[in-house]
Amino acid sequence: MRLEKDTQSLETQKALAREKENFKTKLYELERRSAQSDEQKQQAFFEKEKQQARWQMEKASLEEKLEELRDQVDREKNEGKKLLRDNEKLKAEKKKNSSFINIKNTSALIPRDSNVENKENSQVQ
Repeated sequence: MRLEKDTQSLETQKALAREKENFKTKLYELERRSAQSDEQKQQAFFEKEKQQARWQMEKASLEEKLEELRDQVDREKNEGKKLLRDNEKLKAEKKKNSSFINIKNTSALIPRDSNVENKENSQVQ
């Protein structure tokens, strides 16, 4: 009976040792998976932060380009307005000069000496 108890006790101890070893193996595997998962999580977080930094840099660059283009558009608009004003001035000068030339041409058609005209009229009478 004592031998049976000892045998049974040894078998129970061996079973417990196997079970303990299985638990240790499972625990090791779970800890390894957890560490691997944490590492992947950290890497994903790092990649996300890196991507956000790239987007922020790209956004800043695009905003800067947009501002430059807006400034360029403003300069072009101002230049266009200036050219329109200059064009209007030139048109006015051209019209003024054209009127002056017409006055000169018209005066060339009119005799300068009104005495000549009076003489002709008196001879006809």
